[in-house]
Amino acid sequence: MIVTLQLKFMYSDKRKLKNSNYSFLFNDGKENYALYHSLSCNVIYGGKLLKKIFTHFLDYSAYKDLLVKNKRSKELFEALCKHGFILENGSKDENTFNDLRQETRKKFFIKTLYLSITYKCNFRCKYCISNNSVALDKNKSILSISMTEKVAKAAADFYLKKVREDGDKEVVFYGGEPLLNFKVIKFLVEYINKKEQSRILRNKRYKKSRYILCTNGTLINNKIALFLKEKNIYPTVTFDGDKDTHNKVRICANKKGTYRDVLKSYKILEKFDFPIGVTLTLGKHNINQLPGFVKLFAQKLNPFTMATNIMVDYDGGGNEYVCNGNILADNLIKAFKVARGEGLYLVKYIMDNRVKPFVQKDPRLKGCTGTGSRIMVLPDGSLSACMVYAKSSKTKLEDNPNLEDFIPNGIKYYSPFFKNECKSCFAISCCGGGCPKNAEIKHGTFFSLDNDYCLQSKKFLEWLIWDLFNLLDKPHWSSESFLIPNDQDRRKIYGKIKVFENPLDFQYTPNIECNEKKYSKN
Repeated sequence: MIVTLQLKFMYSDKRKLKNSNYSFLFNDGKENYALYHSLSCNVIYGGKLLKKIFTHFLDYSAYKDLLVKNKRSKELFEALCKHGFILENGSKDENTFNDLRQETRKKFFIKTLYLSITYKCNFRCKYCISNNSVALDKNKSILSISMTEKVAKAAADFYLKKVREDGDKEVVFYGGEPLLNFKVIKFLVEYINKKEQSRILRNKRYKKSRYILCTNGTLINNKIALFLKEKNIYPTVTFDGDKDTHNKVRICANKKGTYRDVLKSYKILEKFDFPIGVTLTLGKHNINQLPGFVKLFAQKLNPFTMATNIMVDYDGGGNEYVCNGNILADNLIKAFKVARGEGLYLVKYIMDNRVKPFVQKDPRLKGCTGTGSRIMVLPDGSLSACMVYAKSSKTKLEDNPNLEDFIPNGIKYYSPFFKNECKSCFAISCCGGGCPKNAEIKHGTFFSLDNDYCLQSKKFLEWLIWDLFNLLDKPHWSSESFLIPNDQDRRKIYGKIKVFENPLDFQYTPNIECNEKKYSKN
């Protein structure tokens, strides 16, 4: 609905004011403009009048000096002042920015145990990060190592000692192919559940860990599927697209494709009627087909969520699968447009880091648990902040380490709200910060920017701003009109996607209970 408010001036005509340093003006290439506040995520749409007022207050000026002085200009000026786009000074904005920094500091705690249960795998994927991150720098025999119960117990004890009693927690089973060490998965789930149940008896505010299994899917049978359901473990199964695309890169040792076997196992999980996720490793082999694959997965597999794992040239050697940033950004946007029509939640790079912060006006302070909130444990007990730092890992559980011994110094500050370059970026609140390893490869330090990720965030946000404009009702739109979308307007961006009010801050799933007999995506 177009705003036609009878407003009373907050400021006199003579007081000198200026645009907020966090106000950014966008144009759709026609006569429409959008003024966006990068900290509050507020947006006001208008025509030439909005541009004229914005231009007038590029430096300190008084409203009385504005050439246009009609009723509508006064209403728009008052709205811009009310919503923080025009200020007497920048102190309020700087206080808001500092408050967000303080909120970011509150996220500096361990919440994730990421377990590489085994280096073994029954696949020989052409882009495998596990092999490239670990095996190429060490003896090839390391690929035969699987985690023992002794190492698993030590990992669980270390994790439980570091987490916050009332904080969100998750345990992620990773590999190689983790189901090749199913015995240790079972041991860990039972062990952690028992430990946490004891803690709950002492502290009712204690939050239990949730479990996620990242698997290629082919080893799933009825017994494993039943275990996953009974223990509330959320499985995410990797498909790289349709049969032909998947089989080009996700192959067995005999060079044969794996699509049929993965699909067969996925169907076993479906029989047990509990939430399942799909993961797609995104690279040059499938990027231009991503929107079509989102539709394919939504209609053929009906997963609860879908994750896109974007390949990065972690070794700086020119990974042939890494996508161009512009192409990646364009296809992520196209994928979201398909997903909201299908009601499919696309985690992390799309919904969690970009769409939800904009829609809900809730800045994304950190985008990945790998920036200081994760304990990664390798099969031999080595510790790392993330798989991409695994090959440089020198600390082991048996050393009785501190977090500082294996989490890179300063990585917990890898947030847009701690980077000077990001302060002037309009996408600061709808980003999360990208990958520190990617920044390090390109610039020699992770205190720099992940440029490709920056490009994606900016492109995605600008698209969101105009997508919202196109979704609004504008029956009498003119060059002097202005429009402020309300919360209900903004939620139209989600389409059919179900978004929980209080989601957990993780990268694989929104806040779901896997033990519900029936669940609903829509």
